[in-house]
Amino acid sequence: MTAIGGVVGRPDASRLASQSLDAQRAYGSDRRSVLSLGLASFITSPFSGEAAIACESKRWLLVADARLDNRNELAERVSADKSLSDADLLLKLWKKGGEASFGWIAGDFAIAIFDADSGLLTLARDPTGQAPLFYTQASGASAFASMPTGLRPLVGPLRIDKSRLAFTACHIRDVDARSHFDEICRVLPGEVVRLSQTAVNRNFYWNPAPPNSHSSSTGSFVEEYRHVLDQAVSDRLKHCSRPVATHLSSGYDSSAVAATAARFLAPEELVAFTAAPGAQAPIPETLRRAADESPIAAETAARYGIRHVIVRNGPALSDVVRRESLLCQQPVLSAPNLIWWTQIRKEAAALGANCLLTAELGNITLNAGGLYVLAEWLRRGRFPTWLREARLAAARRDTRWRGVLFSSFESWMPRFVSDELLRRFLGIRPTTESSFLRREWSEKAISAAQPDPVGLTHAQRVRMLRVPEFGAPRKGALADHGVDERDPLSDRRLIEFSLRLPPEQLYWRGVPKPLARAGLADRLPRSVIDLDKRGLQAADWAARFSREDARSMLEEVSASSTAQELFDFERMQRAIDRWPTENWNQLSVSTEYRIELISALAVGMFSLVHEQP
Repeated sequence: MTAIGGVVGRPDASRLASQSLDAQRAYGSDRRSVLSLGLASFITSPFSGEAAIACESKRWLLVADARLDNRNELAERVSADKSLSDADLLLKLWKKGGEASFGWIAGDFAIAIFDADSGLLTLARDPTGQAPLFYTQASGASAFASMPTGLRPLVGPLRIDKSRLAFTACHIRDVDARSHFDEICRVLPGEVVRLSQTAVNRNFYWNPAPPNSHSSSTGSFVEEYRHVLDQAVSDRLKHCSRPVATHLSSGYDSSAVAATAARFLAPEELVAFTAAPGAQAPIPETLRRAADESPIAAETAARYGIRHVIVRNGPALSDVVRRESLLCQQPVLSAPNLIWWTQIRKEAAALGANCLLTAELGNITLNAGGLYVLAEWLRRGRFPTWLREARLAAARRDTRWRGVLFSSFESWMPRFVSDELLRRFLGIRPTTESSFLRREWSEKAISAAQPDPVGLTHAQRVRMLRVPEFGAPRKGALADHGVDERDPLSDRRLIEFSLRLPPEQLYWRGVPKPLARAGLADRLPRSVIDLDKRGLQAADWAARFSREDARSMLEEVSASSTAQELFDFERMQRAIDRWPTENWNQLSVSTEYRIELISALAVGMFSLVHEQP
């Protein structure tokens, strides 16, 4: 991975580009490469590997933060020598295919290309945004950088975008190009942005095909499922030191990645890490969740002789939130999970691993499937099929008719109806009531949110891939412990296969994820495949973060003027005074405290650290 930056349209572009890299020094190294062309200057500092930067014909300037997983295939497309540098190969691809060339790449990338003839600066990211890229325009000049701090030479001190921060605090998942800082935007996953002196043009170059209208045989789907999984994991093992680290829970996603990696590596070359509670963590039986996933994860590890490390301790939540807010330059909303995540990263680095395999995107991609699939039959007008599948789903011991009906019809419900149903049956209050934002801010954010697309399979899944910012936390992990986090389940080829699957491969005859169950049968123990309880990570959150911790953190973030404007501190204090001492994983309690209160404190910490010099 590499830190990149560039400025176009200024006579002092070279100086500003160098300053951009100074501001991103935590994400690079002492090595630097800079190239200039007219009023444009690009610069890069590789954390590892070679710099991907090129200038050609006094017209083209290119820099990239990229890992090209299908390099040989790309070289064949342009009849290039396979020894060609990554930068020169990317430039040849661009000259042949333009925007379409970004869709040929398998791997994580952020690319900037300047055309001196037209004065156009083009920026693009991979389909799930695993490599970050931010940009700004000021005084007729354009600039880009891996991280927002790299744009300080052009915009000056970073100023928090309060409106965008309110969106985040409300957990609104919009396809929003704004960063959390004024005047700075992010290139969205799968997007190409063209910057001229007078305009910004944005469009998605990656628009995956919808599900097949005619089913293939299940056997052919299983074969392709295994092929894309093997390919994605194998490619992400390249250029990693040994041992390679991997997450390993009791679920399909990390189990699939860890087991597949074990098929390519010797047992001593792989270390699997499982997060487990460090204290008792009671969970209501109605949630059908397991607090400690380590016994099931151990069965997968034992099957391949993988070294298995169980992580039960970690740093203090406030320390994690403070550090991650600085390194990732975005708010932390899953702070309890980040305790074990950062501890795994630290222990992996201590064992000599520079690569950590993750599996965040499995539930959206390869291992998607659940009751929400029933809505697809309604969307297609296949009502008899929906009725049969609904009856079979309701017959399961872990499902009720009301859940079947809610999952089937939620997309067509007015928001006030779905809010009232969630309140009545699950005790979950609407965001305007549960959020600790001041009312005027929460109402403003919710009223501006984009409506969800109707139907929950293809359109919603594509949208969910475009919303998160994975790239900035990846850079944070690199700066924190020198660990390159890679998610095989974010592979473009794997995702495109996943999004073509017909609904009966995702939920069929009362069985969730039937294709995943069949596809993983050759590599996972039956105990994993047949597990009827999902894991609840960081189930001991209330034992790790006490009332006193919450009070101390609230006192600290109270010094932030942004937090003072956004949040109702008195209400937060009253909630802390009622801190739960039992049943903290009950849905209504965890929603108020684990999700809303801790997120509010984390957003306040983000505000505080970025207001300070």
